[in-house]
Amino acid sequence: MSPYGTSNPDYLLDNISLNQEACDGLGYCLPACPMMSLSLVEGYVNGYFNSQTLFVDLGTCIICGLCAEVCPNQAIDVDVPGGGGSSTPGGTDNGGSGGGNASGSNFNALGPTNPINLEKDLDCFDNVPSNNNTVYKITIHVHSAHEGYPTQEYWQGDPGHAYITMEKSNNANVHRLSFGFYPKEDTWVTPTKNAVASGIGEESSNDLRRSDIRYTMIVNEQSFNNAKFSAIVNSNKPYDLNDFNCTDYAIEVFNAAMQNGEKLNVLNSNIGFTTPAGLYSNLDQLRQNGNTKISKSKFNLLFSNSCN
Repeated sequence: MSPYGTSNPDYLLDNISLNQEACDGLGYCLPACPMMSLSLVEGYVNGYFNSQTLFVDLGTCIICGLCAEVCPNQAIDVDVPGGGGSSTPGGTDNGGSGGGNASGSNFNALGPTNPINLEKDLDCFDNVPSNNNTVYKITIHVHSAHEGYPTQEYWQGDPGHAYITMEKSNNANVHRLSFGFYPKEDTWVTPTKNAVASGIGEESSNDLRRSDIRYTMIVNEQSFNNAKFSAIVNSNKPYDLNDFNCTDYAIEVFNAAMQNGEKLNVLNSNIGFTTPAGLYSNLDQLRQNGNTKISKSKFNLLFSNSCN
């Protein structure tokens, strides 16, 4: 825990400087924090009791600087590691995060655990007969960054993940494939870093992969094929945290299968881009509004089928 908010209004530690006297306690910074590391507590500033003193939990803070960017009084100054500049709006910005986005936020983006040739694997659905007995399913999943805290957008190096499962069955003949969009290799990314080469990974072989919320649709053959086409076309796009990441990919593929003009519409998060946490919130709201195709129950991801 940090001593911020207990005695010194300008205490400098771990690249964060807080001016408690400038802080007016409005709390604009609290929802901007992707880690929920900020709170307003009772404390003493220059010997005077203050019931709205800003507290930073350094155990969860990722030093991203988003809090500083939304503070109207410039009471927070964050020296973003690797950014080389202050994140205080109006301060020096020599590569750090300044202005109105998360340009100083560094995120670890891992390549796929099990890379696959998506087009080849999707062709395997042709091995299941297409007739009146055929059932076509597509599911969009969210693996939350912090299990049990689905609105947290980043946790201990993990931004979470969104991915797709497609399944085609005809009686006992079943083919299933779970897959997601990744950078081709492990890398660090920011919203302003150039896009990197992408890759597709099979998900069920990852022992750590979860499905914390999922939306499953039974669709017709045309919608299923639309999703296959979208999956292939969009897999050729570069991985770009700001413009096209795993969540964007999963939404594009799922929306291609939706019928009657329905679409998932997930807004950018406080971090500045589409996130698994944002998709979770969208799906959970639809569930609360009565969509029975969405579930948060514990779920063991079924293995993808192999084919020759």
